[in-house]
Amino acid sequence: HSLLLPALERNDIRTEAGGPLRMCEFSATGGRFLAPGETLSPDRELIARCRGGQVEVVDASSGEELEVVSGCPPAWHPDGCLTYVSAGEVLCGERQVLSRTELVTVARFHPNVVDAAPDALRTVTPTALAWLDLNVLALALEITMRSVEPQYMLVLLERERVIGWSVRFGGPMRDLIVSP
Repeated sequence: HSLLLPALERNDIRTEAGGPLRMCEFSATGGRFLAPGETLSPDRELIARCRGGQVEVVDASSGEELEVVSGCPPAWHPDGCLTYVSAGEVLCGERQVLSRTELVTVARFHPNVVDAAPDALRTVTPTALAWLDLNVLALALEITMRSVEPQYMLVLLERERVIGWSVRFGGPMRDLIVSP
């Protein structure tokens, strides 16, 4: 159903063509509404968003662009470090969190990948990141292999050690959101 903000009144929301709007997506964090794919820093002063393969960091109050880094998707570490994927590696600022080789090792926890020949694995691409605390990273992966449809999984890592995973069928996971 649809709700009109800020009164939260039920209403049928229509597209410009007159049909019902089937999806409306937003999140509210720290008193701010964020567009899909935007994430608020722990101190609520910065917003990171992916645009055209780059992470844009903007001031949450003014909207002023402060930094652009090559890579996506973004996530904020609880200490305020911007985490993102660049050139096949997961970085927190300039610090490497996971190398390409480590991502392949993580991908091998997927039951359809575990016994695959090394040359069958084409790419391991993080599609979403979220820090659950100072040491635990949730990582959504899209894994491509020769002659097999893409494989998807969500992995929990504690200090680069896999502590849990879940396989998903039907498409990549995006926009992992951590509850306060």
